[in-house]
Amino acid sequence: ATPAAHWVTPAAPEEGAASVWAPVPAVLPHRLPQELPATPASWTAPPPKGPLTCELCCFCFQVLSAHLHNQPPPPFPTSADPSFRAPLFVTWLKRRRDNTGLFGEPDLRGCIGCLEPVVLRPGLSEYALRSSMQDRRFAPVCLEEVSSLTCKLSILHQFETCAHAYDWQVGLHGVLINFTDAQHKQFTATYLPEVAQEHRMSPETAIRELVIKSGYTGPCDQALVNRLEVTRYQTLNDSIGYSDFLRLSGAPHANGNSNGGAKPAPTYTGGLLAG
Repeated sequence: ATPAAHWVTPAAPEEGAASVWAPVPAVLPHRLPQELPATPASWTAPPPKGPLTCELCCFCFQVLSAHLHNQPPPPFPTSADPSFRAPLFVTWLKRRRDNTGLFGEPDLRGCIGCLEPVVLRPGLSEYALRSSMQDRRFAPVCLEEVSSLTCKLSILHQFETCAHAYDWQVGLHGVLINFTDAQHKQFTATYLPEVAQEHRMSPETAIRELVIKSGYTGPCDQALVNRLEVTRYQTLNDSIGYSDFLRLSGAPHANGNSNGGAKPAPTYTGGLLAG
């Protein structure tokens, strides 16, 4: 895919697609996988990928569903440490049918997060809604779309200052750039680790695209690259699709079977499109 440098207009819903979407239940039971602890320990680092992170992704679906149904927010997962602080991103992906009627690679539907540490409760529910409802690149998610979504959670850690603009590894590191122009206006942008890898960017291409994504309109020459402040980081990722969410939460399928004061920190879009 070609990197986009500007906001894009979201495509109209596909004709007839609503007929294959299962309705989203208004009330979702809170069922934990048996592997989860009854009471959470205090987290000193992001948990390993597994039942705990899966439960956090399910919680994001529950938050979105409750919001769309005008229901009270769901309880925070009892397996998670509500006081844990970390930068995080919530990403929503949407399945789309190709010309043959088969589902192809999912499209980005929203991605917003924060590079400053946020408290897991209420930060996770806040960004679950911001990413689905307030990503300016897309219209807010509507109820009919939810069954075609996948929720992806990225918890950021191991932030390190780079020795130079290309001192990071594609596929392993996320990258954050900061710089100012001649008028002392500040610019910043980030890519999560998977972005450069999925779009087969070299470090040089990724840095150039990040400069564009930041909103800077001047030339991305060597003089600018030399004065970039570049930070690399790693992420813990987990994701869950709607059908697995229903199965784990115990919410019913459509056919009835059981299977969902202080100044705010700046937010970032973590996907490829400009944010």
